[in-house]
This record gives sequence, C-alpha cells and structure tokens, in this order.
Amino acid sequence: MNPLFEKVHSELKRSMGLGKCRKCGCMRTTLVNLSTSLLSVNEDDARSLHEDVCRWMNELEPMEYSCFKCKFCIPPEAMSLLTAKYPAMAALSLGDSCGFEVAGDTWPPVIGEYFVVEKNAPVAVSTLANENLPQELAALTPKGLCIIGKTETENIGRRPELKNVTGKEV
Repeated sequence: MNPLFEKVHSELKRSMGLGKCRKCGCMRTTLVNLSTSLLSVNEDDARSLHEDVCRWMNELEPMEYSCFKCKFCIPPEAMSLLTAKYPAMAALSLGDSCGFEVAGDTWPPVIGEYFVVEKNAPVAVSTLANENLPQELAALTPKGLCIIGKTETENIGRRPELKNVTGKEV
C-alpha cells in the first residue's frame, strides 16, 4: 500500500476507535468529504480507502457536538495529508466543522492558544507546531506584532488567528 494512504487509513482507524471522534462533527465531515473526494483519485489505494470510509460512516454514532475542540484533531489532519498530495480533493470537500468559541464583544473574539502583543498592529504570525516559540516571541514584544500562535493542523490551525485579525470566517 502507498505509504500516504496507509498513514491516512491508520489515522482514521485510530480516530474511529475513539468514542469522542465517533460522535464528533469533525469526523463526520471528514468522512463525508473523503467519500466524495476519494472518487477523484484514480488509484487502487484510494478505492480501498473509500470502501473503509463508507463502512466507517455507518459506524458513526449520533453527533453530539460539531467540534470537541481537541488540541489535535485527527480527522482533518488525515484529510490534510491527502489534499497536500491531491489538491483537487480539497475543491470537492464541503469544508470542515471545527468550530471556535467566541468571546463576545472583546478582542480577540475567538478564544485560542495564542498571544496578543499589540491589538492594532498589522502582523499575525504562525509558528507552525512549535510549542514554545509563540510565548518566547510574544515576550520580546516586537513592534508591529498583533497576534502570534502555533498551527496544529493545516485545516484548523491558522483559522482562529485569521478570524481574529480579519473579523471574518475563513
């Protein structure tokens, strides 16, 4: 089996083994996206994964939450692995369901793991998955830095910072 499809299969299988994932909109949306987008990949491994995705869709439990707000969300990350190699799959996807907790009238409105240095500054920084760098850079209080945080996954990692800076859903 192609190592990419093997990794995606392994991650999704691991996620299906978690009760919280079987009840989560992130898993449901990822499986729905894969059930349609995998058909665009003309490879045996894609067809094999598609069969498992369809079976897993039938094993999902009733959705209890659109997003459980896990620190590391396995299903969208698995989808990201595939869309990095097959960008056309992303165009066939319905988006993701990972939501954000909004703080109301305060800024930044989206609650997350980031640091605000200067509210009206023009620069937002993502340090990818580095755990310590955001806090270290924020402590330096560089001029012009508005908000800094780490990116957990391609799908959901940058969205809180972008929504805070633009004020729009991305």
